[in-house]
Amino acid sequence: MILALRAGRDPNRTAADHHEERAGGSARASSDGAHKNGAVTPPRSTAAGPSGPLAPARAAPSRVTAATGPGQPARSPAGGAQRLVVPAAPRTPELTPPLALVIFGASGDLTSRKILPALANLAERGRLNDGFTVVGVARTPWSDEEFRKVALKDVPEAGERWRRLVERFRYVPGEYAASDTFDRLGEVLSEADREYGGQ
Repeated sequence: MILALRAGRDPNRTAADHHEERAGGSARASSDGAHKNGAVTPPRSTAAGPSGPLAPARAAPSRVTAATGPGQPARSPAGGAQRLVVPAAPRTPELTPPLALVIFGASGDLTSRKILPALANLAERGRLNDGFTVVGVARTPWSDEEFRKVALKDVPEAGERWRRLVERFRYVPGEYAASDTFDRLGEVLSEADREYGGQ
């Protein structure tokens, strides 16, 4: 349901009230407009014209002159109060902290189609720290070098930054339920921390 109220009209008044008001106003206008010589002149308006006291106030447009340098005060044309305008500093890309991203199922389709291309995109945009590396874990019996070759093959359009990142990739083959897999993963993470953790 939509309820619409027109501004300036009392919603509690009936249509008969409005009709009676319009009829009375027309009779008063005819009486006021009669002239003694028979000529009819328009009724005088009781409202002031555009320049009268009822005319809406027109505010002067306010403009602020932009500052031409850092920390320059801006003054309005009318000599109003000063306002300090400090231009925003250009945003620099936020880098990840030095860390090792462990991917379980690194030889799978999801890593090939989604994760590696996304990492390559971040690398090419300069968003990855030089201490960022990836450790892949899966049952496929790959070596570090084989994992790196697959990463480069899955993102063939990537540039030099991606290739430099892939050089830091490590790989741990093994069963997910085997303790030996996680023992080896701990060793690889410790090596990565010693090599890249301080960057």
